[in-house]
Amino acid sequence: PPKVENLEIVEVDAENQLTTLRWQRPLPPTNGHITGYTVILSDPRFSRGIEVKGHEICPLWNNYH
Repeated sequence: PPKVENLEIVEVDAENQLTTLRWQRPLPPTNGHITGYTVILSDPRFSRGIEVKGHEICPLWNNYH
């Protein structure tokens, strides 16, 4: 599928080790539909993915996930 649009780091909270991201849906794929996104967290010691459902919309910004 095409890459997401307008990927941004909204906030970094070093004390609580939290990062807030937002992005807009990519152009529609030519051979299916988007069911979700995987955000991969990694550092030199580990890596893991967090799943975000394709229909979840951010309540703070219109048209953002």
